[in-house]
Amino acid sequence: MENNIENRWQQYRFETLERTNYDNDIVHIVNDINYKNLVTTGIDWADKHTINQWHDLINNPTDLPQINEQVLVITNNKHNKVTLSRLYVEKDVYGNVIDLRPKWCGSDAFASSIIGWMQIPEFK
Repeated sequence: MENNIENRWQQYRFETLERTNYDNDIVHIVNDINYKNLVTTGIDWADKHTINQWHDLINNPTDLPQINEQVLVITNNKHNKVTLSRLYVEKDVYGNVIDLRPKWCGSDAFASSIIGWMQIPEFK
């Protein structure tokens, strides 16, 4: 892990020094040390906090989102497309439930190709 962080730091440093022209070697050395500490701390934190927010429907087909909650879905076709969809419960024109099993919005082919879903993240 330490070697990986060092390699990533060297790549970052190389790219940064290519774009930056320092007038003073002392400022360059101090900034270099500060950037290395900042970058290696961030890399270490990110490596320890990787989270896969996708819900796998292949291995856990009952792990479904809430009814009418719009989510991102990924399909198992030649392009592995990500799109929006939601689950609904089929009702008649009077609001009576026809089938208690939730269904994905879209065609049957689309619904059967869904292999995972993820809640839409909030951007702040």
